[in-house]
Amino acid sequence: MTRIAEESTDPSSSLSPVASTSVAVPPSPSAATPAPAYREGINLASSAYHLSQTAISPDDWTLIAGRWQQAANQMKQVGAGDENYEVAQQKIAEYARNAAQANAVVANLQASVYAPLAPLPPEAIAPTRPKVAIAVTGAPPSAQRVRVPIVRRLYGTPVVRVTFNGVKTYEMILDTGASRTLITRQMANDLGIVATESMIAATASESAVTFEIGQMRSISLGAITLADARVSIGDSVSIGLLGNDFLSGYDVTIRDRENTVELVEAN
Repeated sequence: MTRIAEESTDPSSSLSPVASTSVAVPPSPSAATPAPAYREGINLASSAYHLSQTAISPDDWTLIAGRWQQAANQMKQVGAGDENYEVAQQKIAEYARNAAQANAVVANLQASVYAPLAPLPPEAIAPTRPKVAIAVTGAPPSAQRVRVPIVRRLYGTPVVRVTFNGVKTYEMILDTGASRTLITRQMANDLGIVATESMIAATASESAVTFEIGQMRSISLGAITLADARVSIGDSVSIGLLGNDFLSGYDVTIRDRENTVELVEAN
């Protein structure tokens, strides 16, 4: 599954919520120029770590597991006379362990079972609504709090129903790790969205992918509506992603017990 994300350069950023796997951040190379095998191992490990921040599907985590294993293989090629030899020996076990953890995530995702999505009732196609302040006990009067049902989960991530241009409703992955909302090519065709520009972005599967950009009149989730939204159009995705261009400005809480997502307008 393709997923838009800005390539993070902050090694302290949190892991993707789709997995609880803990991976060690690869250290930066020393000031001295390292041997090619050591340098390549560090680069592969860094790539695996950053990809893990946006991974969501089994294919994503398979790629990450492969990168960790490749990093371990490179460290095995560091010779005994190299100044980084001792560190490389430690990294062999560390990277192999991270590869095993990533493979375990793949197995867990592949074993997951998801309930089928019921057909949308006619009343689910709601007209566009402006932002409405909803009074909540204990919250500031101007704060907006909206809860929407989780219709199912895909790779452990909530799927919600989102209305576009006030006329069509689609299931979308609620993706706090995506910088921009992504719609499928079929959705773009259904809504008559024409690409006006393109951009290059990193995904969990590839380092650089070109996406077309189109203009949407409105995107609505419950009582929240974003007007004049620019969305990315993906050719290789089967479900869209509701990203931070829509979620920005809200604290998002997944309430598993109620099977809902709560969005509270941040102060």
